[in-house]
Amino acid sequence: MSPNNEADCVALNENSVVGEGTYCDGFWEVIVHFDGVCWPNTPENNSVSENCPDFFAFDTNHFATRFCNIGGSWANVSGLFGGCLSDETRELMEQEFQGQPELGDLRKGLCETFEYFRQYTRFCVFSWMFVEGLYLNGMITAAVFQKPNFKLYYFIGWILPLFPVTAWAITMKFTTEQACWFGYVKSPYYWIVEIPRNLILLINLGFLINIIRILVTKLRESNTSETQQLRKAVKAAILLAPLLGVTNLLFLPDNPKSHESRVVIVLYFYGVMIVTPFQGVIVSLLHCFVNGEVRLLLRRKWAGWKSSRQPGGRLRRQSNSTTTDVYRLNSIYSTTETIRMSFVKHSTQLPQQPSSPVLASPSLSANSPSPSPPPSPGGIAGGPDPASAEDVSTSLL
Repeated sequence: MSPNNEADCVALNENSVVGEGTYCDGFWEVIVHFDGVCWPNTPENNSVSENCPDFFAFDTNHFATRFCNIGGSWANVSGLFGGCLSDETRELMEQEFQGQPELGDLRKGLCETFEYFRQYTRFCVFSWMFVEGLYLNGMITAAVFQKPNFKLYYFIGWILPLFPVTAWAITMKFTTEQACWFGYVKSPYYWIVEIPRNLILLINLGFLINIIRILVTKLRESNTSETQQLRKAVKAAILLAPLLGVTNLLFLPDNPKSHESRVVIVLYFYGVMIVTPFQGVIVSLLHCFVNGEVRLLLRRKWAGWKSSRQPGGRLRRQSNSTTTDVYRLNSIYSTTETIRMSFVKHSTQLPQQPSSPVLASPSLSANSPSPSPPPSPGGIAGGPDPASAEDVSTSLL
C-alpha cells in the first residue's frame, strides 16, 4: 500500500533497493495541502503508476502515471492527474462542453487572465508597502523636508509590478498545458514574481530597523527612562510592521510538513489565513480607528448626527444660531452707543475758545456760537482726551 504522508514516503524510498543501474529518486508530490502521491524509486526508462489521492473530484481507483527517462530524470507530464477525475465529474464536463469546444478554450483563457490580474494586484500590494517604507525612511532621515515625488511613487506602485508579472505569465503560457496553470506555486517559474516580492519585504525590514534606531537615538537624547524608551520603540515596531508588510516574512519558509508537530501546522496555517487577507484591516485599525484624533472626530460626527435625529434638533441649532447673532448685534450696538455718549459727554465739557479776528466774519452776530475748535491730533474734532479714551476702553471691557 502506498504511503499517504510525506514522512512515510521518505522512509520507504530510503529503505527501498532498486538494484544496480540508474534510477529516478522517489519523492512525495503534493497536490493540495497534505494530499499527494508517493512516487517510489524507479529504474530509468520505466514508468510507474500509483493510485490517485483522495481529493475532491478524484477517484482513488484511478491511476496517475509517471515515466523515468534514461539518465534518471522524471519526465515532465502535462495533465498528470487528469486521469484521476471520477467518472461522474468527467461525464459532467463532457456534457457541459459537448459540441462547444470553443467554450472550454474561452473559460481557460478567462481563468488565466483572472490569475494574471490576481498576481498583479497582489504584487501592487507589496509595491505600495515598499513606497510606504521609502517615504517614511526618507522623511525621518532627511535633514530638510522635501516635497514627495509622487510620480515616482505611482510608477513603483502601479507600473513596476507589470514587468515581473507579465514575464511570469508569458513563461507559464508557453511552458505548461495545465488548465488555469494549475499547480503554478510548485513551478520553478513562480520565483519570477516571488523573488522581487520577498526582496521588497527584506528592504522594508531594513527600513523598519533604521526607523527604530533613529527613534531610540532621539529618545535617549530626551533623557527619558529606559522603560519608556523600550515601550515607545516596541509600540513603533508594532505599528509599522504590518504597514510595511514585514509580518509576511514569517511565512517565507516552506509550509510545515505533515510529520511535524500538529501545533506548528495549526499555528502556521491559521497565521497565514489571518495575517494575509486581513492585513488591510489590521493596518486600518492601528493607524486609523485607534488614532486619538480620528476617534475624536468620529465622536463629534456621531454627536452631531444624534442631535440632528432628535425631535427639534435642527430647530434648536437654528435657534442657537439666531440667539448668537442677536447677542452679537446687541453687543455692537451697546459698544457704539457707549463710544458716542462718551464723545458727547467730553465735548460738552470743553471750554469755549474765542474766535480768531482774522477768521471772524462780519455776518456773524455776537450771539452766534463760536466755530468748532481745530481738529485734535487724533483727527476727531473735539475728540476726547487720553483720559477719556481709557474710560471708553474700560467700558468696553
